[in-house]
Amino acid sequence: GVPLELLETVEALAAKKRVKESKDIGLIISLMGAHTPSAGVQENGCVSLRGLTDDKDGKDPNKMAVAAKGGIEAVLTAMGAHESIAGVQENGCGAVRNLARNAENAAAIAAQGGIAAVLRAMGAHASSAEVQENGCFALSNLSNNAENAAA
Repeated sequence: GVPLELLETVEALAAKKRVKESKDIGLIISLMGAHTPSAGVQENGCVSLRGLTDDKDGKDPNKMAVAAKGGIEAVLTAMGAHESIAGVQENGCGAVRNLARNAENAAAIAAQGGIAAVLRAMGAHASSAEVQENGCFALSNLSNNAENAAA
């Protein structure tokens, strides 16, 4: 038979492609949850969630849907699982940046350890302008929530 590791790799490659092409928030989050060890799936998942929440409006329905379907946890899990991968950190910070434009999401991100996750990403990737930029904007949006400003 085919070695299990090879089957898992093929499955992760298929998931990586599906996550990148999908606009289905539930599917993206589900695939991220099923493929936590795959940096490629996690990076593409963060890219997709970042793109789907890029509206400057804090009341954007996609921001609410991502949070309601477990997207905040998915992004923070991706960032925690792949701290050494700049692409995961850049797009994870970018997703946090966008999601935190909504006050309820900002509070949830902080409660789930998102401020520390962004700071870890910035510390681990000090030479990456993209991680630094997205991290700064994420922290700025998080600090616009009065409860988070003290954290």
